[in-house]
Amino acid sequence: MKVDEDYFGTSFREYADDDPQDVKIVCPFMRMGYIIWRDEEPDCRTRFAHTFSAYWRGRPAPDRPEKPGEFYAILRGSRPTPPNCDVYRQVERWRNLEKTVMSRMFVCHHPTRDEVLEGVTMLNREQVRYGKPLFWAEWLGERPKTGPGSLASIRSDQ
Repeated sequence: MKVDEDYFGTSFREYADDDPQDVKIVCPFMRMGYIIWRDEEPDCRTRFAHTFSAYWRGRPAPDRPEKPGEFYAILRGSRPTPPNCDVYRQVERWRNLEKTVMSRMFVCHHPTRDEVLEGVTMLNREQVRYGKPLFWAEWLGERPKTGPGSLASIRSDQ
């Protein structure tokens, strides 16, 4: 796994003034790739004590997407692009005489079934690599969402 270039999210402040002001922005802390869901993550513009909310303080945070289900996501630069997202913008810095991507902002949409399966494949590949297999049946609705061995318990272990 690549070294995380911006662990504390210090580059997030660059998105606060120039980028979308009226659509939900999520900032999941992903160690491995997977699908980002709009309703699973809180809006990081207003999330208490979050890296991004410190630069949004005192401003309204409306959620009026142009397309239904559209939202934005900010991820640290070393994270893979989720299958249901496209790169919108990125913040780069010089490190050891090379440009390095510190963080990226994505425009995302509600995932299709194929995108969910692609995201599960990405996650499964990484979790098997690090010794935490993912149960495919849960994503397909055949397994409970909570309890031992569920996706929720695997995510909380990360």
